Amino acid sequence: MDLKILADTPPWEWPEGTDKMLLGILCDDQRDESDRLLAAELGGDYTVINDELAGALLSIVLNGEESEGLRARAVTSLGPALEPAYIDDFDDPEDMPISKETFHGIQTSLRELYMNTDVPKEVRRRILEGSVRAPQEWHQEAIRDAYSSNDESW
Repeated sequence: MDLKILADTPPWEWPEGTDKMLLGILCDDQRDESDRLLAAELGGDYTVINDELAGALLSIVLNGEESEGLRARAVTSLGPALEPAYIDDFDDPEDMPISKETFHGIQTSLRELYMNTDVPKEVRRRILEGSVRAPQEWHQEAIRDAYSSNDESW
């Protein structure tokens, strides 16, 4: 299925194998930026997100060679996978889109990346926005700092 058609199709109607298609696009750094941005957006949908897609999205976020926009989009797409894992606390692992190991790996990586002030501001902001869907202790201070900042984008 064409990526543009996929974007116009409700996720519950996506064909089997959509996760693999999106994974291929995300992992292809020679692919057009607009395709990778769209794949990152679609890849965060609850109907397709899994450990492999989450890993690809996280790899993009962690890669300083990727564009700021793609990194920001990829981290935003991780939020929907974090929230149900946090809420249900893996009571029924079969119903979770990602594994417990992937969940904790994402949380650890996002915290470390957020604390690195050399990371572009937009990426750091999106890390905070996405990661608060599975609250951690460090979020309180980060949110307090963001609100007390003189920077309107925060």
